[in-house]
Amino acid sequence: MPLSRVLFVSLASLVSLPVALAAPATALAPFVAQAQDEEALKKEYRERREKLGKFDLDGHLELARWCSGVGLKREYKSQLNYIVKEDPEHAATRKELGQVKFDGQWVAEKDLEALKKKKEEDEYKAKGWTKYNNQWVDPADIPNLKKGLVKVDGRWLTAEEKGKLDQGWVFHEGELLPPDAGEKLKQGLFPVEGGWVNEDQADTFHAKWATPWQITEGQVRLRTNIKRKVALEKVFPQVKLAYRRMKTLFGGTEPSQPLDLYYLGSINDFNKYAETTEIGAESSNYGAYLDAANEKRPAIALNDDAKMRHHVGYAIGLAYMDRVKEAKVVIPVWFQVAVAGYNDRFHDKTDRKWLIENSPYITGGLGKYADLFETMDPSRMEAEPFLKAMSQLGLLVAYFVDGGNAKHTQLFQEAMQAVMDGKGADSKFKAIAKAAKEFDESVGEFLKK
Repeated sequence: MPLSRVLFVSLASLVSLPVALAAPATALAPFVAQAQDEEALKKEYRERREKLGKFDLDGHLELARWCSGVGLKREYKSQLNYIVKEDPEHAATRKELGQVKFDGQWVAEKDLEALKKKKEEDEYKAKGWTKYNNQWVDPADIPNLKKGLVKVDGRWLTAEEKGKLDQGWVFHEGELLPPDAGEKLKQGLFPVEGGWVNEDQADTFHAKWATPWQITEGQVRLRTNIKRKVALEKVFPQVKLAYRRMKTLFGGTEPSQPLDLYYLGSINDFNKYAETTEIGAESSNYGAYLDAANEKRPAIALNDDAKMRHHVGYAIGLAYMDRVKEAKVVIPVWFQVAVAGYNDRFHDKTDRKWLIENSPYITGGLGKYADLFETMDPSRMEAEPFLKAMSQLGLLVAYFVDGGNAKHTQLFQEAMQAVMDGKGADSKFKAIAKAAKEFDESVGEFLKK
């Protein structure tokens, strides 16, 4: 090839070379401009920030929002973090961060439902509840739920009763009445055999145990054939006091279902009722007991003006324990009598002192506790031996509760907790029995105070 042609080709190549090299400069121009713009924005950001006071947090929040608007993401986050460091409770900033307050802490809003679900689950599990048909329920409620019953305001209803309630029917003293009953009740009338009568006539009708009054107040359903006014003004105040004492003994825990108390108006009614039960013999030694043979497991109490508070206290004590205990727990008879006896009369220091000085069941001296734990059987005891045993056991609980021995009080509290959760109940009962056998003298000293 001639030299001139080679030279021409080389020169042509060189002429085209600057054009090829210049192309990247054109492509990089936007990036250079963007970098210059970002630096300008950062400079403006710094200037704005310097003009703000340290504690002008609302101003810093506005600056953060400006940063977000112009694309300064790092500065945006830096401003928000600065604000919450200075004021952790700055609500507007927390909202900007996508946070909400939950259980005293600021959390990401996207995590809120999961946290609520976890807290709910922990709380229900701590109460010993379980899932049934995808709902948290008290295990004690499951038998009723399996029957198709619905719980409304603490009362178990059939589907029919729930339907009537939704249609405007009302409960009055335990009985479901039609919507138009309201006006009759306001007039002081009461439903009897499809009609309406005044209170005196209603008292006459309900004076027979076959057709008793059924009155519900709070967590106690009372069935009685005494006069309604007496039931409301005399019996229920004692019921409430007895219930409150039992609630205290069980650390504030209440039964999941109402207690049933059958309060019989006369000794004749009391004895006739006992004849119909498998536990009849027990009724002969005291004016209160638990009818464990009845499906409702009611506490039975005899109406007696002089002994009303004692009979009610003992009956509520038995019924409360029976309702609050874990289903599988078997409470020894001596422990039932001890707690019910305490609720009967030995809870009050003044009463306790008088009884210790005057009761024929105590003044002769207490027997050895060891004699009671194996042989206690109210159904086989006459009245006097039973009352002496009940007194001795009731005083034992008084000692555990008020005796001033922290170790013994703790042991009793653990036993009551075991009754409710079923964990180690037998061992706690045995520990109390063992301790009682060893400190007869301690109880004696306590009684002298």
